[in-house]
Amino acid sequence: LAYYWLASTTGPSPEDVFESFKTALLADDVDDALTLFTETAAEGYASFLEQLRPYFQQMVNEMGDMVLISSDDNTANYDLLREEGGNMYGYPVLFVRDEMGQWKISDF
Repeated sequence: LAYYWLASTTGPSPEDVFESFKTALLADDVDDALTLFTETAAEGYASFLEQLRPYFQQMVNEMGDMVLISSDDNTANYDLLREEGGNMYGYPVLFVRDEMGQWKISDF
């Protein structure tokens, strides 16, 4: 019970953060999307997301469910499922808690 209470007081879950990321992409808002990454990751993904900007709608539409692979207090590892050519693939999405205890995307 304490775990769920604590989780609800520390902000959005990794799944919620990723949904916000997808929402930012659909809104064509790279700046908002980058706020959902760690500072280091945001620096690396800024130009990459700008290059992918014309494909945001398609990217989000092709993103499947996220499946939790492992987690602890400060990290969460997911696979983002995507169907390609009739096969299902899982692409890693890694989250870490920042200094304020908020989940951030560290690798996508």
